[in-house]
Amino acid sequence: MKFRTIFSGILALGLILGAFWAPRASQASPFAGTVSGTVLYSGVHDSTHEVLVAAHLNPNNEPEAVVHISGPGAYSIANIPDGSYYISAFLDLNDNGDGPADTAEPSGWYDQDGDDNPDPVTICGGDITGI
Repeated sequence: MKFRTIFSGILALGLILGAFWAPRASQASPFAGTVSGTVLYSGVHDSTHEVLVAAHLNPNNEPEAVVHISGPGAYSIANIPDGSYYISAFLDLNDNGDGPADTAEPSGWYDQDGDDNPDPVTICGGDITGI
């Protein structure tokens, strides 16, 4: 009789924990997202300075993630939690290695609709390319 009570208790606990855990087990990792694309730049590029590409939760805030590239061209920012981000890029003329861009440093934002305002990209359990 004692064995049946213990077994029933363990079975009930397993069902409760299983119901709690199953929905979470199927969710994507919160660090599964990658944003990648190409930084385009018109003008003369001084190859002695890096380009910093950053993902911001808000265009007015410090970046959540930054990648350094040797100049205009391909970039990839990996391990970004799900959410909406604004992507910026600037030429780091003062070589301080962080943002935001100083006023003299050429900079730009991802602006898909061309209205001169930054447009967000949304990561939801996957990768975003072509930004």
